[in-house]
Amino acid sequence: MLNVHAAKDMLSIFKLYPGLLESFKKTHRVFFLGKVMIGKRIHWNKKGQEAKVESFYGSTVENYGDFHGGYLNFGLWEKGINDYLSAAENLVNTLGKKLSLNKRSRLLDVACGMGSQDLFLNKKFKCKIKAVDVTWNHIKIAREKIKKAGREKEIQV
Repeated sequence: MLNVHAAKDMLSIFKLYPGLLESFKKTHRVFFLGKVMIGKRIHWNKKGQEAKVESFYGSTVENYGDFHGGYLNFGLWEKGINDYLSAAENLVNTLGKKLSLNKRSRLLDVACGMGSQDLFLNKKFKCKIKAVDVTWNHIKIAREKIKKAGREKEIQV
């Protein structure tokens, strides 16, 4: 059983990807309220959890853009790794290996941030990715990065 916050997060994702909702409905007994939207800016209820998350993570992100390569993880600091960017990519690479990602893999990245890990995973493992985030500034930056890299067919944000 989902708590209220998890249910709201899932509903937000389903608004972006209606096909995912249909797959989920086949395997889970759930009830949904609201309209399904795809590819549009969602304006959250100002008192809701999503607005608070977007405010916290989205404030001044445009001033930092590619700081630390745009990664928002803690990194995997193994012996010989002495800088954050290497640690962040080591974490993403380790996860990709543990998941045995390859060109047939399909990922849903929930809370994709600015898309850095998606570009890394797509380049390294050739997997296809659908990515979502509640922070609109992150979405805009991720889309710009992915377009600049020429990977819009492989990574959808």
